[in-house]
Amino acid sequence: MSEMTRSRRPGHPPVDIAWRLRNWVWYWTIKQATGHSDDGLDALYLPGNPEGGRKRFFQRLRSLGSDPTLPRSDLDGDSVAQRVHRSDGAHLLQQAEEYLKSHLWVMLTDPLLRLEDHRQFISSIISKRGWYRAGAEDRRIVGAFLLTDPMFGYPEGVGSVYSAMLTHLETHPSADHVALLAALFREAIVEVQLSEAQLLRTSLLTCVHSWAHSLGMPALQHRLLVHLVEQRLVHGWWFTPDLNLKAYGSQRRYVQAMLKAHTATPVSGMTDSCATRPIVLLSPRVAWIDAHRDILEPVANKLFGPDAIGGWRPGDSDKYGLRDNDSEAWPAYLTKLMEEENAWHDHADWASKAIKPPPQDMRYCLPVEPGSQDDRYGYDRPFPYLADGQLDTPKRRTKRLASEPGWKWGDPAPPLDASKDDKT
Repeated sequence: MSEMTRSRRPGHPPVDIAWRLRNWVWYWTIKQATGHSDDGLDALYLPGNPEGGRKRFFQRLRSLGSDPTLPRSDLDGDSVAQRVHRSDGAHLLQQAEEYLKSHLWVMLTDPLLRLEDHRQFISSIISKRGWYRAGAEDRRIVGAFLLTDPMFGYPEGVGSVYSAMLTHLETHPSADHVALLAALFREAIVEVQLSEAQLLRTSLLTCVHSWAHSLGMPALQHRLLVHLVEQRLVHGWWFTPDLNLKAYGSQRRYVQAMLKAHTATPVSGMTDSCATRPIVLLSPRVAWIDAHRDILEPVANKLFGPDAIGGWRPGDSDKYGLRDNDSEAWPAYLTKLMEEENAWHDHADWASKAIKPPPQDMRYCLPVEPGSQDDRYGYDRPFPYLADGQLDTPKRRTKRLASEPGWKWGDPAPPLDASKDDKT
């Protein structure tokens, strides 16, 4: 797919929210470059309406994310974007054109990009900027003659060279630099270079926050840009809300609902990472959750879920907008936040007193016998829990320190307040 095109129907804004976001980024950069109102931009770049009315293209672009790259009959087949960038070579207008053409939008709309696609983009940016990254074709020469030079990736001092790369990209935020850091992050993840991946993730989020701030977009669009980069390019989660245009009565209300639905979702699609959760045996605590889920879930949702006391919901006031633009409403908003925080703590205190889970029991780890973790291969991980619930040690003891658990899966689940159950 070309970086400037997408599948579309004439007269309709892009289906994927990221294409609309691209158009908003372009619009707000044009606004910064020219200082004109929507009417002024229409007058500058669009022909007059024979009936004397306004074209209102830039107003629709601001509201709906209308596509400025679509050909128009009143521009003799040109697009508004072509007309804008043909007319003036000002730096900010050139920057807007670069943002519009950036590979970032392909990355944000195509979940099927492969490692090879990311590497091709990395190579293209390096070539375009006149930069260099050591490749396989140079490694033999480097190994023979330049073995201690960290500029070519060798260990001593390479961390500082890598840091220079990250700092440069962070301090010169742009669409292409966000895309480059994201591509480098995906490459590091696939290659299982986790230390570099962590550095790149932090650098990517720093860069996108700085870039979003520089664009001067409204808070919700700013939040969407950061949200999509983290959701799709870091976590690889491609959420699309199921909203029906007809249900909203107008395209403007539909687009606003899409914006709010996207920014209201968790970045990763979950509250934390599945990768950190071990596989264990079925235990009294698992049975307790299953048996009392209808009671536990509503309580937990008021603390940490979509119904959390004091949590943000679509339609709520934007705190940054209130702080910066409505000094009269700001104190009342702060008071409301404090009241909600107190209510949250009251609910948490009640839950901890009224509901007590079964005791923790490490005997429900997958069973391991003493000395099973062979350290001959340099395992860099903690000693495991053994079948008796105690940690293994370098001494590799053989005696069991605790009896086998008496509770078996299929036995009655512990009660909601397990502290009252003498059997557990």
